[in-house]
Amino acid sequence: MALRLRIKHRILFLVLLVSALIYIISIGYIITSTRRVMLEEAYSKVVLSAQKSANAVSERIDPYMVLSLSLASAFADFSHPPDASWRSQTMQMMRRIYPLYPEVVSLWSSWEYSAISPGYAKPYGRIAYALEHHPSGGINETVEELSLTGDPAPYAAFKALNKPSLFEPYLGVGTQSSANRVLMTTVAAPMQKDGEYAGMVGCDIPLDWLQGVVEQLQPFEQSLAFLLSGESKIAAYHSDSLLLRPVEILFPHDAEREELHRIVREGREHSFIHVDSAGRRYFVVMSPINIRHSATHWSLGLMVPLRVIRHEADQSVRISVLVGLVALLILVGLLIQISNSISRPIERVTRVLQQLGEGEFSEGMKLRIHTRDEIERMTVALNQLITGLLEKDRLADSIAKGDLSGDITLLSDRDRLGLSLVAMRNGLREAHELQEQRDLDTERRTWTNQGLADFSEILRKHADNFEELCDDLLSSLLRFLGAEQGAIYLLDSTLYADTKQQEYYLKTVFAWGRKRSREVRISRGIGLVGACAMERELLFITDVPADYPAIPAAVGEAKPKCLVLIPLLHEGSTIGVIEIASFHVFEPYQLEFLKLLSVSVASSIFSVQIGAQTHALLQQSQEQAEKLKVKEEELRQNLEEMAATQQNAELLSSAFHNLVESLASTMNFVEYDTEGYITEVGARYLQLLGKTREMLLHTYFSDSLHVEGWGRKEYEQFWKEIRNGQTRQVDTLVRLPGTDQLMHEFYIPIKDGDGRVFKVIKLSYC
Repeated sequence: MALRLRIKHRILFLVLLVSALIYIISIGYIITSTRRVMLEEAYSKVVLSAQKSANAVSERIDPYMVLSLSLASAFADFSHPPDASWRSQTMQMMRRIYPLYPEVVSLWSSWEYSAISPGYAKPYGRIAYALEHHPSGGINETVEELSLTGDPAPYAAFKALNKPSLFEPYLGVGTQSSANRVLMTTVAAPMQKDGEYAGMVGCDIPLDWLQGVVEQLQPFEQSLAFLLSGESKIAAYHSDSLLLRPVEILFPHDAEREELHRIVREGREHSFIHVDSAGRRYFVVMSPINIRHSATHWSLGLMVPLRVIRHEADQSVRISVLVGLVALLILVGLLIQISNSISRPIERVTRVLQQLGEGEFSEGMKLRIHTRDEIERMTVALNQLITGLLEKDRLADSIAKGDLSGDITLLSDRDRLGLSLVAMRNGLREAHELQEQRDLDTERRTWTNQGLADFSEILRKHADNFEELCDDLLSSLLRFLGAEQGAIYLLDSTLYADTKQQEYYLKTVFAWGRKRSREVRISRGIGLVGACAMERELLFITDVPADYPAIPAAVGEAKPKCLVLIPLLHEGSTIGVIEIASFHVFEPYQLEFLKLLSVSVASSIFSVQIGAQTHALLQQSQEQAEKLKVKEEELRQNLEEMAATQQNAELLSSAFHNLVESLASTMNFVEYDTEGYITEVGARYLQLLGKTREMLLHTYFSDSLHVEGWGRKEYEQFWKEIRNGQTRQVDTLVRLPGTDQLMHEFYIPIKDGDGRVFKVIKLSYC
């Protein structure tokens, strides 16, 4: 008995010492961590409270911003009609909407004269239409001209910003009685005409409810809430005397150091420690109030004394220490109990059997007894039973967690519990596989929809650059499909009309994420690409032809395992083909995705090609204009060279004109250009015909030439001989006023210094 007690005491001493040391260290760490976590949670609670209240304020004001934005958007088009009907339409819409918002003090719209009056040139001056509640219960309508000598500062700032805004708070008249002055603000949205400021729509709303928000916001005792406007003025506080005062009243030393004005203006979260004049420390958090579409931000702040925040954490530490001491005492008692059980192997076996009889089993229940007798053999059998139960428990647990891959070793072919678990696992596995297939189908549909959305964005982004469109489209498609190589072939637009002679040229090709440079042209119906273009059907090839080019790589070359050729169809015609080669075989859902994608790709490529061709034609016309400038310069130089000989030509021309004038005074004179049209007529000939000069100018020579038996062919041959330098004489019948008379006409070609005919003179007489 004495020896047994010594072993018991030794076990108690060693186990208790180690356990107590580990326990104290663990408890100390847990308490420290718990206090830190509780402080962080307390700070987070303050932040979340501020955010929640800020969101509540935002949700309260958002409908008014939506009202202003909607009316501004609707009114922006009213100034376009040529008559003044838009004014009545404006007031009509405001009258219908205003009663739906009884809390709105006034609803008004302001129109810049420069936007609605074409002749108005001043940058200021406007007319305002307003609706407001009358104290007696009716609605007042007012029309007022404003800013005729200049815009007031708040309006000028809003006008320059040209964005929806929440104005600074002010004291105004409420909706109930004209004697009540309440805190109010204006929610306004600009009206824009071609992007320029044309006016504004606004509504004046009371802010007296904000006082209730800050008073109810008290996540901790002695916490104080406040609300700041966009210019950091106090819009709500538990003391009304500080309303509309600057934030420096609350934080005289922190406002500048923490840059509170900038933080409020930019709409950012912020927190800091504030020390008041009495030395009390506060945790201050500021959460932005983001009004939908508003360019200005307000902020809701919350101040909580640090001692209040830390009180709960410190109280928790004290409780944790007390609980730890109690737990340590319990641990000592358990160790004593365990030490007693070590000396009683039979009692241990009995206890384990009792636990098994109650359905309890665990790995720790296995016994290690080496008494070399019946107790040891009983212990071995008991351990085998526990092992079998544990395996079945693990299998059941894995099945409960969704893992159906586990297995067990049956104790024998009569292990009914094991056989039942295996049968249940197999049934659940089949059901799970069916569910996985359904999930896979859903995942593939999501993949397809996301891919179509992503590639639609690529097509939209590069709508004005054909090269970038093709490169980005192909490289992104290869990455999306996990393919190694791809190419885009496009129809040669010069052969578009002739289906028998159509050719497709290689526009771009990528391999292993890098663009390659190759020039390839393929006729319609030739090769895989030509066959795809002619059949207008997707080609999916897993038996890749032996002569198909290998895909180059850093360690060598290899044949792809599959090829996909997708025709790009536009209005029934194949305008291109996408070729993709991959080392892995594509799934059917990926091929279906390629079919869907090809429709939008074909449409986008066709549209961008048309735009590119238009741009090329414009560039070509610009180049031709440059060439014309060069030719014009060459012509100018030739004219300068000809100027030297012009004087001699002028002398000859003067003599020639003197001769012509002398002939014109005695004979009928007409001058033609080389095409046969009259350019000058003598006065004698006009007097003879009884016509004016304007009636004969630019008429064809055959209009006044009538030769018996001549047709169009004879007239053209006649004039051709004259242009070749031959002088011709012909008799024609001329219709004069009251009679017809035979006229003898001589057509004389006049040549320049180079011997070229540049005009023809006709002399005639009766």
